[in-house]
Amino acid sequence: MILLLVCDKQGRIIFVGQLFPGAQVDFTLFKKELVHFDYTQLQVWVDLGFTGIRKYLTNSPVKIGHKKPKNQELTQAQKDENKQISSVRVIVEHAIGGMKRYFILRHENRIRLRTKISEAVEICASLWNFKRGFSLNAA
Repeated sequence: MILLLVCDKQGRIIFVGQLFPGAQVDFTLFKKELVHFDYTQLQVWVDLGFTGIRKYLTNSPVKIGHKKPKNQELTQAQKDENKQISSVRVIVEHAIGGMKRYFILRHENRIRLRTKISEAVEICASLWNFKRGFSLNAA
C-alpha cells in the first residue's frame, strides 16, 4: 500500500491521501489526488519521485533535487542544493517515521478492508500531531 502525505514546515501532517494498492509512482498519485489544490501561496518541496511536477505547478516555487546524469557527476552547486533540499524534506520523513512508531503501521496486520487501514493511518497521523503538540483542528 502507498499513500501521499503533506506536511508543513513544522512537521505537522496536514493531509493524508487515500491508500493505493501495490507500488506506484509518487507523481502518479499526485496527479490523482493533489493536482487540484491551490499552491500559489506555497513553496513545494518534493523528492525525485515527483519529476515533472513543475509542469503542473507553474505558479508556485517547486524545490526538487537534481538527478545524477548517466555517466556524469553532479556539480558541487547541485550537490549543495540537494543537501539544502534534503535538510528541509527530512521533516516529512520524520513525520512518516513518527506515524510508523505505532504498532498497527509497523507490522503486518490482518486488516483487509482498505477503509479500515486508511482510518488507522489517519489516527496515527493525528496521534503524531498530538504528540508533537499541534492542535488537532489547526490543520
